Amino acid sequence: MRLTKNFVSEEFLCNCGCEDQDMKFTFVRLLQKMRDIYGKPIYINSGWRCSKYNTMIGGARNSKHMDGLACDISFKDSFDRYELVKAAFDVGFTGIELGSHHIHLDLRKTKPACWIDI
Repeated sequence: MRLTKNFVSEEFLCNCGCEDQDMKFTFVRLLQKMRDIYGKPIYINSGWRCSKYNTMIGGARNSKHMDGLACDISFKDSFDRYELVKAAFDVGFTGIELGSHHIHLDLRKTKPACWIDI
C-alpha cells in the first residue's frame, strides 16, 4: 500500500517475517520531506520491529522502531551520507545515528540527539 509519493508499506515490514508494520504517518511524512530534499531514492533497511525481533537483535528496550517512529536507511558513500544527514536535520528528525553502513532516524519526544556508532 502506498503511504506517500515515494514510500510503500512493504518497505517498513518487520525483518523477522511476521509481516507486521505500524509506522506512524507523522514519521513517514517527515521521511518523504527528507526524500524530496535529498532528491534520490531512500532505501529502508529496518522500519517497524515487533518486540520479539527487537529483542532477538539486541535492540534498545524502548526502541522507537517498535513505536513506528524510527527506521534505518542505507547510503552509497560518504557524500550520500552527508546529504542524507543534512536533509534529516533540515526536516526535523530528533534522533540521528551515524553507523558505518546505515543511518538511524527517529522521532523522540526527549531532547534531540545525534550519535556515532562506527
